[in-house]
Amino acid sequence: MADNIIHDNRDKNDKKIIRRNKKLFYHNERNEILNKLIQLINFNNDKSILLVQLKDNQELINYLTSITDNIKKYYRCSTWGYFVSINNGENADEISLLKAIFKDHGYRIFSKDITTEYNNVKKRYTTLYFTI
Repeated sequence: MADNIIHDNRDKNDKKIIRRNKKLFYHNERNEILNKLIQLINFNNDKSILLVQLKDNQELINYLTSITDNIKKYYRCSTWGYFVSINNGENADEISLLKAIFKDHGYRIFSKDITTEYNNVKKRYTTLYFTI
């Protein structure tokens, strides 16, 4: 009958053992990455940015591609679309990697189509809003 006991994560003193995950273990490194991304993105006052501005930001894209090994080390990211695409031999979109990092930090990302002018071209653009 003793074989049917379900064990939980408790030690001998009946204290719950908290398993350290990447979010806890690499807290400082993850925040450094997030702060650098926020600095590179250069949000508007309402934490929004045009999607086309993100795609045109070559410095941001270069930074994301240069730190992919660190992202794999500091984040639980095996199911993120960026890495799934790479593993399947497809082209990966760095903007999806950026959005996945922000979502992992608790941000919610909304998109809205607006008509505005960008590079002297007035047309309909997608705007991304980042909120906590």
